[in-house]
Amino acid sequence: MADKTPQNTNPPPSGDSPGYGYGYGYGASGYGYPQYGGQYYGGSYGGQYYGGGSQYGYSGGQSGYGGYAEGYGYAQGYGPQQGGNAPGVRILSLKDYLLMVRERFWYLVLSVVILTSAFLLANMQKTDEYEAAAKLRIHRRPFVAAGLGVSPDIDTVGNFDDFMTLIGLMRSNIVTERVLLRMSNDLKARVIAPYQNGNIFTGPLRPLEVLEACRNIIPERGTMFAAVSYRHPDGAVAKLMAQYFVEEIRDYNNTARKKAMAPLLEVSDIHLKQLDNEIDSLYKQRGEMLKQNPRLFDLETVMNLASSELHSLNSSRLAEESVYLTTKRLWDRLVEVQKKPNAREALLDMPYIASAERVATLRGEIMRHRINIETGKVRYADEHPSIKTLRTSMDQTEKELDRAIAEAVEKLREQFDAAKRSYEAANKRVLEKRNEIADLYQQQTQITSIVRKIGEKQAQKSAIDVSFYSDKLKASGGMLPNIEILEKAELVSSRPINKDYPKMAILGLIAGIVVGLIIVFSLAFLDDRVKSAADIEGFLRLPLVGILPIARRSSSFDKARVVEGDRDRPVKEAFRSIYSALRINEGAKQARTFLITSTSPSEGKSFVSTNLALTYAAHGERVLLIDADLRMPVVAKTLRLEGDHGITQYFLGKVALEDAIHYGVANNLDVLTVGAPCTNPTQILSSRKFAEMITTLKSCYDRVIVDSPPVGAVSDALNLVSMVDGVLYVVRFNTVKKRFIRSNIGRLRESKVPIFGAILNQIGMSVVHYYTNTGDRSYHRYYTRVSKNALNVPIEENE
Repeated sequence: MADKTPQNTNPPPSGDSPGYGYGYGYGASGYGYPQYGGQYYGGSYGGQYYGGGSQYGYSGGQSGYGGYAEGYGYAQGYGPQQGGNAPGVRILSLKDYLLMVRERFWYLVLSVVILTSAFLLANMQKTDEYEAAAKLRIHRRPFVAAGLGVSPDIDTVGNFDDFMTLIGLMRSNIVTERVLLRMSNDLKARVIAPYQNGNIFTGPLRPLEVLEACRNIIPERGTMFAAVSYRHPDGAVAKLMAQYFVEEIRDYNNTARKKAMAPLLEVSDIHLKQLDNEIDSLYKQRGEMLKQNPRLFDLETVMNLASSELHSLNSSRLAEESVYLTTKRLWDRLVEVQKKPNAREALLDMPYIASAERVATLRGEIMRHRINIETGKVRYADEHPSIKTLRTSMDQTEKELDRAIAEAVEKLREQFDAAKRSYEAANKRVLEKRNEIADLYQQQTQITSIVRKIGEKQAQKSAIDVSFYSDKLKASGGMLPNIEILEKAELVSSRPINKDYPKMAILGLIAGIVVGLIIVFSLAFLDDRVKSAADIEGFLRLPLVGILPIARRSSSFDKARVVEGDRDRPVKEAFRSIYSALRINEGAKQARTFLITSTSPSEGKSFVSTNLALTYAAHGERVLLIDADLRMPVVAKTLRLEGDHGITQYFLGKVALEDAIHYGVANNLDVLTVGAPCTNPTQILSSRKFAEMITTLKSCYDRVIVDSPPVGAVSDALNLVSMVDGVLYVVRFNTVKKRFIRSNIGRLRESKVPIFGAILNQIGMSVVHYYTNTGDRSYHRYYTRVSKNALNVPIEENE
């Protein structure tokens, strides 16, 4: 065995750290640039199955993947769950829907056949019906005898709404009842008998319902014509009934208009008298307003005078306002000073108080008394009569000063009150003048409105006078109908109108396609099995490493070594694509050991294991394939390896590890088989000795591929996950339910070992071209034609 030290360079888990990466690919190879920070990497695969795309995620393995097939990625991914892959949400493309239809194509075919046959059979069983039709012409204005004037608007079909109103009248029950009354008992029996029983939904029909169901009135687009048709198994009856309907429509319209004309004259006369009364009332209202306010006769002069007076009053108000504000400031200051403890001195400091004549005189006398007292104190004692006399005189002067200050304050208050009253009076005069002007404007508006109403009423009266004269002429017999029978009733066709087999076939085809697609898509969305890349990437949250088409029918030995020959080129190229995808994946590129498992047996994990091992070996790497399915081993059988030496014999101590291996099974490929099945596989796989064996073998080979039991059937694979560098999950197309696979993948993810991706196995060649180019004819022309001069160049070691 080669002596090589294992080099597992997989980065360790990083908890909840964010990670991102991007990749691109074209043709059969591609590149991905990861940035560690998620659990392992963020970039997606390039190459035949994956295009580029930017992806972001948190600690969930591969955070996102680009689109499959060639090209750039279709979505960004974002995964907040720890320990889980979180690719971007994938939107179903047209190819996905075509794949759904392709998988269930016979449901669509069966639906089309059944519904088309049902439509044709139902049409075939119908009773023959013939249709007769007549044509009416509707005039925009009714016919009026020569010289009788113009018809009023009530008789005019002036627009589309008027035309459709007349059509609605033709379809009304009133016309149908008139036709029913016109029919004889014998004709009534012949007309109603074929339809009287109705159907399972309606039950027996009344005669009126039968006539309405068989009669049809269709206005001709862009014209003033209307077609009236009637269908019946008897062509003669259909023709007669169609003629009855057009005649009754014409007669009813004429009768109704004549009946409406008699009260029209009375209504017009009443309307004229009412207008006269309204005009007189408006004139009286105008006169009363002019009588109450004669100034309205010369309103413009009055308005100019009032505006001039308002301007003068505004000027006066501004002057009064200035005096008022000045006096108010003095008074507010005086009130503020009076609140101080030394109010008397503060008042004397105010210029207005100090400038009062009596206050100034008394303040001078007080100063003289003080000077005299100070002079007397030099000559006399404080109790001297002269000093006392001077002090008494000064006290009296002080009292007189207080009275003078109070008088000045009262005078200022009176000035303030007078200024306030003058200012309020000026404001009142301005407001009264403004109200007076507003009243004048309002009265002017009322007068104008009355004059305008008088003009409108007089114009309306003139118009009614003109139409009233025309109505009198019509009432005297000058009016004729405005509906004319243009074409009498005739059969539309000599063939039944309800036997249109091409139309029924087309309707059946359309209905079959619609119902078939509903069935197909309903089954597709209700089907929980994995059958597309969208299921793997979107629902299972795994990158799609590769897609394997169904191999040609051959022996198990040939299938196990299909990549060695050229008999099945599409499968061989698919394994090469898987190899390329793993080589450009940073985690898988550095991995030394791969665990290959599936959900249930018969999904092709052993087929993938042997051929993937052969693919790595063909590229110059030393590869060891280990069959770890100790319950039902198949690797030795499919590769036709003789002998019972293997894992069980090694654990029994009968052979050494080197002797348990089959060497040279293929170039660069050795195989470690089970040997003989055992009864305690779980104990062996979870033992320390088995782990040490894997460690030893990893150091001796470039790649160690472990074929394990299906994780959904037994728990053996869970014991092996911690011993390998990564997992490849094999999913058989349209076999296993998605929820079952996801629950088992969740168990694998708990080990924190990366799942490099899933391999979708056993896809038919008619379906595989939806995901790769291997189903295309150009692919076969390119890859199956090998030149005669082509050489097989051996690769001794991996470059």
